Formats: sequence, structure tokens, C-alpha cells
Amino acid sequence: MTELSRSYSDEERRRLDEKARALLDAHPRVIDLIARGASLNPEGDALVYLRTAADENPPTLRYRELMGYLAAAAHWMRAEGIGPDDAVALLDSAVTAVHGNLSDKEGMRKAMEKADIKSVRGDFKFGNNHIPIQSFYLQDAGKNADGSYALHTVSLIVKNDQDKYHTQCPMK
Repeated sequence: MTELSRSYSDEERRRLDEKARALLDAHPRVIDLIARGASLNPEGDALVYLRTAADENPPTLRYRELMGYLAAAAHWMRAEGIGPDDAVALLDSAVTAVHGNLSDKEGMRKAMEKADIKSVRGDFKFGNNHIPIQSFYLQDAGKNADGSYALHTVSLIVKNDQDKYHTQCPMK
């Protein structure tokens, strides 16, 4: 009987759960946990796709391969202008807060409401209807000395703007 298919006692499950939680507490970001596995055993199985519980030859992805895919995805996101200061950071903070348990929707919602990230929009928080309260700036697209293009802030248009319908929202 393989370890994957055997039944665990309540005590064994409790012990494994404690071990997993300790590991997640030591490496709260999922990427840090993956990087730890990659540094310990680059040729080890990072992902195993079990098509059935009795699958004897499941497709696998090695840590080395997974880190390569993650690096390529990060490179693509940076090239597209998506950085750690964007919505991805908000989702990352929520996933980290629930230790990767995406079924904990309430925990994810509460973590995202905190908006404890550095945003490209500056400081903001969420209103009662979960729409950001944020400042807006007039920006000018211009060419830099090196020939690249960038947005340059001209002036503040409105500070800490909140949508006009927030008082009509039943969420409090």
C-alpha cells in the first residue's frame, strides 16, 4: 500500500497537519515554500497529478521545472507591467493570510479588506462596498531621455475619492 492510498488515524492526521502548519508558518509565502523544496531537491517532485487514487504513473513536474515556469511567468508579468505593487500583491497577501487554503473565502475577504500592500496608486483602503478609496492623479505619457515611454504625474486630481453610491450599499 502506498503512502498516498493508505488510511491515516486521527492522531496521524493531527500530527501531519501540525507539521504542515509549522512549515507554512516558517514559509508563509507559497513561493518561499516552493523555493525551499527546490533548493533541497531540485529533481524532486514538486507537483504530482493523480488522475485516480490508484494511479501508478502520474504526470509529475520537478522543482527545477516548476521554478523555471514560475521565473518565466514572473518575467512575462514584469514585461507586461504587472508588478508586486498591483492587484497580484493583494491576492498574494490574502493567500498568505489563509496559508494557501483557498476554500477559506471569509479569511481571504478579510485579508483583502486590510489592503496591506504597497500600491502603485498610493495609499488606499476599501470602502464598505469593497470599492477602493483612493487618490487620482493627472498623468502625462512622455518619452524619457533613454527613448522609453513612461507616465509622469502632473498633479493630484482628487484625494481619497470614494464612489458616490457607497452609502446605498447594504454591506457595512
